[in-house]
Amino acid sequence: MTSKPLLAATLAVVLSLAQPASADFKAGVAAYESGDFAKALAEWKPLADGGDPAAQYAVGLLHQYGQGVPPNPVEAVAWFAKAAEKGDANARFAIGLAHESGQGAAKDYQAAMQWYLRATETGHHAEAEYSLGRLYLRGRGVPRDAGKALEWFRKAARHDHPAAQYLLAAAYESGAGVEPDRVEAYVWYGLAARADPLLLAQYEPTFNAKLAMSTLKDRMASWEIQKAQGKLAHAVKTHLTPEPAGK
Repeated sequence: MTSKPLLAATLAVVLSLAQPASADFKAGVAAYESGDFAKALAEWKPLADGGDPAAQYAVGLLHQYGQGVPPNPVEAVAWFAKAAEKGDANARFAIGLAHESGQGAAKDYQAAMQWYLRATETGHHAEAEYSLGRLYLRGRGVPRDAGKALEWFRKAARHDHPAAQYLLAAAYESGAGVEPDRVEAYVWYGLAARADPLLLAQYEPTFNAKLAMSTLKDRMASWEIQKAQGKLAHAVKTHLTPEPAGK
């Protein structure tokens, strides 16, 4: 499984989570959304130089992907580090991703794990939670531990991460680390299926929530289908993800 979270969302979407108050920052977001990366950089760079963590993170991402400037992962991580010092969770996650991939920082799974953990310190961070699950699942930087991997996937799934929802559904379907439960599997596949299929495939090309949901349904009893569809409809209607069975 490969996490490509920053490729799966535009810079503006990621930055909107910070809800910055600065008019200049918002002007940078508007410029970015219009494709004027040079103007976005011109708006954000003075703020970043002045110590604004959201702007520092934004400037880092522009360097990461070569938007408005030549691509420079090392420079990107330098900007992320400035924002991370001020507690920016997205910046901490980005540094972890740099260590995991070896792009812009030394490839170091233990360092990646520590940065992912730091990203979750100020509240939930679905991408960091999902990435921690991947490290435990594959035994990178820590001993392989399917149970801990599932714990982190469960947290990310509860925070609406589509790939984590898919993996949690697969665990309930197969009984890997949890009691098999086709109703729970159907619900979590259904929640994952709300995401853009192309976005979900960026995490893992084999993730196809709609197909998995349809295949599972063919093996379910009518009462299971009715119960699962009711739980899924409630979760979607109320914008709440269900608490996994047994939790």
